[in-house]
Amino acid sequence: MKVDRVAKLIASALAVCLVFGLLLFSLRVSQLISFANKKDVGVELIESLRSRRPDEVATQTWDNALTWTKTAYSNVFFSCDGGSSAAIAGFNSEAKAKFATNVDLRTFDWVWDRLACASPYGEEYVGKFKQDYLESTERNPEQSKRTETEPSTGESEK
Repeated sequence: MKVDRVAKLIASALAVCLVFGLLLFSLRVSQLISFANKKDVGVELIESLRSRRPDEVATQTWDNALTWTKTAYSNVFFSCDGGSSAAIAGFNSEAKAKFATNVDLRTFDWVWDRLACASPYGEEYVGKFKQDYLESTERNPEQSKRTETEPSTGESEK
């Protein structure tokens, strides 16, 4: 009789542990799905710029900027750990507003600057690869710092 009682107690403890484990697992899966959905929104926002290339920017230059920027976004927001979920939601909200206006190559520069602020890893990633991005779009760092109110000569952007 005492053995049955101990066995029931052990079985009950195992059942509680199993339920708790399944609850933790489902919460984590939910978190990962939510993060992936937010990440997809950001990729789609950046991809939406593909068809908005200004006439004065060469197609290859625009495509390079788009590809580099999508890659940077995906690499900076690679995981939902470390508070990135709030950062990605904030980025998406700001990007949606930013992309609703006229866009040019400086729009991609804005994305890179925003990614650098998203997390310590974002700052490291941008520090490593922004120069390569600028070179692939036939520009230098000084050109990317030009304010949006300054006119573009278009010479180095073609």
